[in-house]
Amino acid sequence: MNFYINKSIVDVRSQPIERQEIYFDPYQSTQLLYGDKIKILAKKSLWVFVECENQYLFERDWKKYRGWIKTNTYLEKDNYYYNGIVIQPFKKDDTFFSFGSKLKVIKIEPEYVIVRLLNDETIKIKRDFIQLNSDNKLCREEIAKRAKQFLGFPYLWGGRSSYSSDLPSSVDCSGLIQLLYHSFGIKMARNAHDQFLATVPIEYEQLQKGDLIFTAPLNKRRMDHVMLFLENDFLLESTANPGVVRTVSGKEKLGTPLPLIKNGQIIGQKKVFFTKCPHFLRL
Repeated sequence: MNFYINKSIVDVRSQPIERQEIYFDPYQSTQLLYGDKIKILAKKSLWVFVECENQYLFERDWKKYRGWIKTNTYLEKDNYYYNGIVIQPFKKDDTFFSFGSKLKVIKIEPEYVIVRLLNDETIKIKRDFIQLNSDNKLCREEIAKRAKQFLGFPYLWGGRSSYSSDLPSSVDCSGLIQLLYHSFGIKMARNAHDQFLATVPIEYEQLQKGDLIFTAPLNKRRMDHVMLFLENDFLLESTANPGVVRTVSGKEKLGTPLPLIKNGQIIGQKKVFFTKCPHFLRL
């Protein structure tokens, strides 16, 4: 049997400890969404230690992300597969389906699709709310379009979900990037530094919409922030300061316009890096 998340948004914790803070909790690692597959490794009272099927980190080698989730957040299910991913969040009855939630489409109509949920109930949703795996094609314009629906969402440490006012939800910098790339079927690492390791260095002149910009403190060898390049001097980011997902110019963010920066250049107290995901090299 396999196990799948059957709640809207599930916190993955580094320790089996309840969330204490909403927007910055040091024990908050990442989030799982409806339909995400997990592997159970251990149990402790009301918690289970799991491996996340589609989130990765690098520790001498690429590994799947691990952490603690509550026992009431998943279902045991055999032969469940998803063939669509939510690209426009929606709420149905009491369940919020975040961007990135995985659904099983059983019927396609011109304007709607019929979805079978993990509890075997069926729901009808608008066709443009979901991206079918069979229609999933890499598109630079589309990745920027999908990113812009997160604008104005609050920054959430360890967040990897669309924002819903009645749930601990939203994105941090790398959670946003991981969600966006994953919506195109790309297995992207979860954290900023690991995302950097999985990309290819380029110069500003090679940057295209959907490529990535990283920064690292001068006194550290790890990336601490990732941003999505839009065009010219503009980027999109989820940032703890001022605590929101926003578009901003390189001049305002870094103190120097992006076209004047070389890959790896020191700007103020940061090193700036331009990179491209290998999946985009052919576009």
